[in-house]
Amino acid sequence: MAKHKLVTAITSCCRCFILVLLWFQSQGCLEEERAALLQIKDSMSSYESSAFSNWYVEECCDWEGVECDPSHTRIHKIFFPHLRSDSEPWFPNATLFAQFKDLQELELPGNYIGGFISIHAFRKLKHLRKLNLRDNFIQNGSNLCWGKYLLLYNLDLSGNKLQGNLPECLCDNLFLKELILSHNNLFGSINSCLGNMTSLRLLDLSDNQFSGYFPSLIISNLTNIESLFLSRNELQGKISLCVFANLSRLSELDISFNHLEVETEMMSPSCFPSFKLSTLSLGGCNVKKISPWMLHNITSELWLSGNNLTGLFISNFQNITSKLTLLDISDNFLHGTLPEGINLNFPELRHLDLSNNSFNGNLPIFFSVQLQMLDLSDNQFQGGIPHGMTSNMSCLLYLRLSRNNLTGELSSYLPVLPKLNILILGGNQFGGQLPVQICQMRDLHVLDLSENDLSGDIPDCVDNVTSWLDSSYGGYFLYDSWNKIDLTFKGSRYIFSAPPLAYLRVIDVSCNRLTGKIPIQMTRLKGIHSLNVSNNLLIGQIPSSLGNLINLESLDLSHNNLTGVLPHELVGLVYLSAFNVSFNNLSGMIPIWKQFGTFESDSYLGNPNLCGHPLQIKCNDSAETPPIYARAEKSVSIMYFAVLICPFFIVICLG
Repeated sequence: MAKHKLVTAITSCCRCFILVLLWFQSQGCLEEERAALLQIKDSMSSYESSAFSNWYVEECCDWEGVECDPSHTRIHKIFFPHLRSDSEPWFPNATLFAQFKDLQELELPGNYIGGFISIHAFRKLKHLRKLNLRDNFIQNGSNLCWGKYLLLYNLDLSGNKLQGNLPECLCDNLFLKELILSHNNLFGSINSCLGNMTSLRLLDLSDNQFSGYFPSLIISNLTNIESLFLSRNELQGKISLCVFANLSRLSELDISFNHLEVETEMMSPSCFPSFKLSTLSLGGCNVKKISPWMLHNITSELWLSGNNLTGLFISNFQNITSKLTLLDISDNFLHGTLPEGINLNFPELRHLDLSNNSFNGNLPIFFSVQLQMLDLSDNQFQGGIPHGMTSNMSCLLYLRLSRNNLTGELSSYLPVLPKLNILILGGNQFGGQLPVQICQMRDLHVLDLSENDLSGDIPDCVDNVTSWLDSSYGGYFLYDSWNKIDLTFKGSRYIFSAPPLAYLRVIDVSCNRLTGKIPIQMTRLKGIHSLNVSNNLLIGQIPSSLGNLINLESLDLSHNNLTGVLPHELVGLVYLSAFNVSFNNLSGMIPIWKQFGTFESDSYLGNPNLCGHPLQIKCNDSAETPPIYARAEKSVSIMYFAVLICPFFIVICLG
């Protein structure tokens, strides 16, 4: 009997609990919070068409960009990223956000915010822990002083227009764990009050204009720091990495590209690293030596580009087996040959950049099978590409061997690399025909085989490369800070980096000895942005179907043996801003419509039978006219004839 009563009591309690849960869930968001959300939306004035797509439903806890607490009554998270379409600064009223009494996270990145009206209203948000205002237009940092009133853990003001010294009031946020102020216009010395923010785990002051001596004492006080980024400022002085020796939690350190001279030796008893770094970036720090502890204590990435490293590769890495996944020692003064089995030193390497040194000899045979990026450009390597080097590179996304002394028939060396995005082999002495293996690399974005000794026809299978057919096709492209290349684009040399590089489609086979006609298959590559086949021996007419390349921004057909007229269909290339057909055998009238009216005479020089603007040669009646012009002239003639003859027939009919 007692047992039955106990079961009944437990059942009743469960029912009551369920009823309470149902009651809580049926409450819905508060009316004042719902009204505040609608006012914030209205204050944006204009927003992307895809924004607020489900804000028609009654329950605002279900609205896009809004998250409520478990009771479904109070809003505790607002996330409105890149919603505004108006580039005019937005000055939202902070009192609207103060309506959300239990708000814990407020994220408004990329909305052209210039500041806040009644900014002190933020002080009412006692539960706010994360504030993300990155990629806006905020200039005055002194207004962002809530440290004595808020218990923020994460503050992100990166990518704004903050000016002047680091606001001292930001140091009042003593409980901050993450402070991100990168990509602003802050200058002067780094405020010593930062040394009091001992709760910081992440501090990012990179890409500003901070100056003065390196703040060693301030940094040594941040004993909980895990990630420290001070790169690309104007800091100066000679420092030792011993400054960071007692920061036992330090995992990421980037002080690259200031005006520092960094001593890397840390093996003395008084200076032994207590940390095990995952990433160390010392680019442009006048580093003269790679210390052994770097290769043992760094578990992932080592960036040492733009330093004063000298000597042989082997002397720096002999008898080393490192767990590094990324090694960048580009732009140094290293020389000599590379070991054939470089994979034995770095078995887990995914990224290797040895460009712009003085390495010579043959290319290594063996690399890590996980390798995704390999840059050996701007060295003095010679010979061909070893078969063993590329046979195990099925993961490779980026291969750059440009400006070396490599030789041999490229079509014999180059394997099919199925994931390859970027292939840059220009500035060598490769011979033979263009390798048809390219046609099987369907994810290829950038192909640069310029300045070689390649001959024969352009393969008619180029339209097999899927990413060249459709610019919206991304394939597999690794977004990373190493994605940076220099390319000839629109007649000039530019440096491209991610993310724009992910969308760029380029074919450059200029400065070779290619023959034959421009294949019709090339005119189907609607995804490409730049096509350069200049300085070859191409013949035939310019295909009118090149007008199908609707995304083309740069077209260079100069220094060939092309004949015929300039197809009027090219006028339809609305994005075309660089055009060169100089030094061919073209004839007839130059199109003058749309953007063709903006090209200079340099685009047409060396074609004695071309006429019309911008050349000084006027077209006469015998000048060849593109077919569409001829049709237009014929239509005009018929119209004039009709205008003249119609009154005659009207008079006869009335008579």
